[in-house]
Amino acid sequence: MKNTILVALVLLLFCMVGAFLYSPYLTLKNIDLAIKENDVTALNNYIDMEQHRALATKVIEGKLKIKKDVDRQEDRFQAWKDYGDAFRHVDQAVDSLLSPAGYQQMLKGNLDYIKPKKTDASYQPVFNDATVFFASLTEAHTFVKQDSGLMTKVILKRSGILTWKISHLEYPIKEMLDAFVKSLTG
Repeated sequence: MKNTILVALVLLLFCMVGAFLYSPYLTLKNIDLAIKENDVTALNNYIDMEQHRALATKVIEGKLKIKKDVDRQEDRFQAWKDYGDAFRHVDQAVDSLLSPAGYQQMLKGNLDYIKPKKTDASYQPVFNDATVFFASLTEAHTFVKQDSGLMTKVILKRSGILTWKISHLEYPIKEMLDAFVKSLTG
């Protein structure tokens, strides 16, 4: 009887550890499903929307400032006129990035995404081959390959016993900015 209880407890412990280790993968799978089904509510359950809104705003404004500075070298007045108007539309661009299809592009580092009027039906899962690395019991990391070949670091924070949320994304900013400036200056 004692051995049976001990074996049952060991099996229960293994199941609990397995569930804990698998839970970030389940979250990533659910994020992919929310993106595929264009389900904003489900996506909001798995990401920290405030953090992502702040990140997207910062990145879009930074890219606009760089473009303005490059264009200002050619025609200062026209650059101020063009980009003064562009800065008023940053919120719309951020909203576009935080839609399910836009979030997929944000994960891939495509931060110039504007939601098309007609969506493409072919969906490629973002986290299909994800490998999760545990930084601690409350934080895990995975990486998404960008279209440019660089990697976006995705940081997940535990929000419950077996539930996780993407708290923020880390981009290889220097490399992305170098490529962006190079595309502007040709």
